[in-house]
Amino acid sequence: MSQIKDGRGTGQLAKIDRYGRLHGYTVNIKEDAFISLQTEEAYNVTSEIRTFNSTNEHPFFYIKNTNPNKMLIFSTIVYSWNGGNTNYNRAMVKRVYRNVSAPTGNFDNITCNTGALNFSTFKQPALECYAWDGTGDGMIIDKTGKESISTDLIKTDFTYSDLGSVVLGYNNTIMFSYEPEEIGRCSISMKFFYNHI
Repeated sequence: MSQIKDGRGTGQLAKIDRYGRLHGYTVNIKEDAFISLQTEEAYNVTSEIRTFNSTNEHPFFYIKNTNPNKMLIFSTIVYSWNGGNTNYNRAMVKRVYRNVSAPTGNFDNITCNTGALNFSTFKQPALECYAWDGTGDGMIIDKTGKESISTDLIKTDFTYSDLGSVVLGYNNTIMFSYEPEEIGRCSISMKFFYNHI
């Protein structure tokens, strides 16, 4: 049988059998893994485990896309509420806000200096990324007039994968917050990638 390369140099082949039929071979992989393989532009970030000091809403995680040429697209976000600790049996409310201002206190600046955020470890994402440092009632962020685009009541670990509406253009921001029913611990991790506009 004849073999035809796909023309992109990726090693994928097609073939034509003796009846003139074209046969192709494909493998399905997650989009973030494909982006990481092709462009090294897929990333992973995880916050520290933090303990609430009140049942107020705690702004927890903030991301701003500073790449003028690409969209930042979330693939998976995992919330961990008390890490499955059965000493806590109440739920928490999580909220997601679009285009809030940058925090002014109670945050750590999350960077890629060690390459830990990148699947390939070779690139650094073009973004501003802050996480609550564990003091006060979360990061200090002005939410005046900002509507939560997602509000869910969750218990223990929760994976949120349906994020088609959460795509950040240049200078767009997103902020995640928790509001617990009782004192407890939480963390958040997420995978995201960049696509050309």
